[in-house]
Amino acid sequence: MNVSLSLILISNYPIPQAVAEKIAGGRGLNPEDNFSSELSASAAYKLAVSDVYEYLSTAPEITQAGITFKVTDELRKKYTGMAFELRGQYGSSQDINQ
Repeated sequence: MNVSLSLILISNYPIPQAVAEKIAGGRGLNPEDNFSSELSASAAYKLAVSDVYEYLSTAPEITQAGITFKVTDELRKKYTGMAFELRGQYGSSQDINQ
């Protein structure tokens, strides 16, 4: 499994490959590098995870192949909180929109 796929698999919501690659690259990670436990413990990866949470907190309701994916308001708040918590732990206020 590579870095971008590990980010996509954080949630059941269908995160586009291009979004995962942008997030990984934005945190200095190579999206095609192999995912490892060492990488998962790095600050860069944790901040990429925070960016995925930020993305999920604003993700639209979509339907693919007859299946609707919706992030509830409760989950949006949870994802936002998790994103800010990780950024606080790793000294970053930057999000993917900056």
